Amino acid sequence: MGTMRSYQIAKFGGAVSEAILDIPEPHGTEVLIKVTHAGVCHSDLHIADGFYDLGACAKLTLGGRGINLPHTMGHEVLGTVIKAGPDAAEAPRRRSGLPGWCILGSAAWNVPNVSAAARTFV
Repeated sequence: MGTMRSYQIAKFGGAVSEAILDIPEPHGTEVLIKVTHAGVCHSDLHIADGFYDLGACAKLTLGGRGINLPHTMGHEVLGTVIKAGPDAAEAPRRRSGLPGWCILGSAAWNVPNVSAAARTFV
């Protein structure tokens, strides 16, 4: 299907670097979104650092808690649904916290359960 750009961290505390990846093929109820805008929030900065500062010199490290490297940060995404998996007649979408539906070719805002908004496609 082609390739996409992804901006990832390969090491906690390291720099973000560009990676060229294959564009994923949507399966089941998944949809493929061509990303036009992406946001990285403060939680992503903690992930890049590899820990949350709990105060009093205590840290919650993320390496053993499901954050696998390399990791593409971002879950705040704006884009267009360009392809749907075979079981994705309609896929859930949220806009400003309100439930809704997206269809092929429509815009997608604040897609829930999306990690890796800093990619060309998600």
